[in-house]
Amino acid sequence: MTTKRQAEMQAEIIRCSKSLFEIYGYANTSIRMISKAMGFKNQASFYIYFESKDKMAALILQKNARKVQQYIKNLNLTDVGPVHLLLLENLIITEMLRDEFNRKFYTEAQAAQSFSNMVNQIPGYTQNLYENIIDAISDLTFDELQLNLFAYIKGVCGAFQAINNNESPVSFDNAIKRLPFVFLELMGVDYHQQEKIITETRKIFSAIPEEDLKNLYFFN
Repeated sequence: MTTKRQAEMQAEIIRCSKSLFEIYGYANTSIRMISKAMGFKNQASFYIYFESKDKMAALILQKNARKVQQYIKNLNLTDVGPVHLLLLENLIITEMLRDEFNRKFYTEAQAAQSFSNMVNQIPGYTQNLYENIIDAISDLTFDELQLNLFAYIKGVCGAFQAINNNESPVSFDNAIKRLPFVFLELMGVDYHQQEKIITETRKIFSAIPEEDLKNLYFFN
């Protein structure tokens, strides 16, 4: 169990790491660099608070996902179905990636995550997700849902990195337009329902103030 002191130090290390990520990117920032910026005598001090850099990133991503989910919960969308809420969460996170720093951090950090790290970023999330959308999906098993989520996030990271590196002629805006269909397909949602779900969810999303989205950025 994390103590108050440990949590404070973790937050301080994350704040310090952000400044390095902004300059060098997540992938090119080493634990040695973070330790030096923190004023630690050696890298061993970093490992007191985090098992690895990727575990630190997993914590950042975990806290952000919970923040997004709490924001959606506070919208009190009582007449909105679970698949719409799931897609709304996806639209919010994708929109956050319009910001260059958030996009670079997310794609590099998620690309480095293992399957177990990614599915455990929010304990119980996938199980709860599966139980909530089971009526809206056809024959997807729990294990398939987990693997599809993993494949989707890895695919998004790879696609955005290809766009950032000018390896693909597809624009970021066009990629974003297609992602909801890819997402719902991988979640097992019937093809004939997808267009309606996306249209309805985008209508909800369009009412979210831009300032609210900025407040949901990874390092706010």
